Amino acid sequence: MRKLVVLKLDGDLHLGVQVTLEIGEEGKRPTTEMTGKLPSNLDMATAIDQWQSMYRSLWKFTRIKAKKIIYDGFIFQRRKECDNKANEVREHLNSWLLSESFRPLREKWLKHLMPDEEVRVLIRIHCWQLKKLPWHLWDLIDRDYLKAEIVLSISESEAVTVALQTSTFRNKIRILAILGDSDGIDVE
Repeated sequence: MRKLVVLKLDGDLHLGVQVTLEIGEEGKRPTTEMTGKLPSNLDMATAIDQWQSMYRSLWKFTRIKAKKIIYDGFIFQRRKECDNKANEVREHLNSWLLSESFRPLREKWLKHLMPDEEVRVLIRIHCWQLKKLPWHLWDLIDRDYLKAEIVLSISESEAVTVALQTSTFRNKIRILAILGDSDGIDVE
C-alpha cells in the first residue's frame, strides 16, 4: 500500500519554520508524528529572488525579428547563468534540509519509509515564499525515493462530504449526430 507523508510547515525563511512530520498509510490515520524546526535561511530567499529575476529576463530575448538576426551567444550565456542560479537554489534547499534541527525528522523518515515504496509527500504550506521552493529537488526525493511524488497544499483543510444525486434515466435514447462517410452506403 502507498505511504503518505505530511509535512506541515509554519513560518518563513526569515524567522524559521516549525515543521510537523506525519507518516502513515494512505487513507488511514498517521502512525508516526513528530515536530521539528528549520532555521531561518536568508541566503536561500535571496537566491530564489535572483533566480526568478534571471529566469524572467530570459523571456525578453526570445522574440526573433526577421530583419535583424544576430547570433552573439548572449542568450545562451543568460541561460547558463539562469541554470547556475537554479543549482544554487537547489544547493541552498538541500543544505537547509540537512540542518541539525531538522535531522530528527529526516531520520524518522528514513526509519519508516523504504526507498522502493510508493510515497505521496503532502507539503502543507501557508507562506508563499516556501511554496516557491523546488521541493521536487530535495535530495531525499530526487535521489533516494524515486517513487515519491510531491503535492503542495494549503495549510488548513476540512473534510467535505458530497451527496450523490441519483440520476434519472430516459426511456428514449437521444442521438446528437452521426458522423461518417457515405461512399458505398445507400443512405436513401
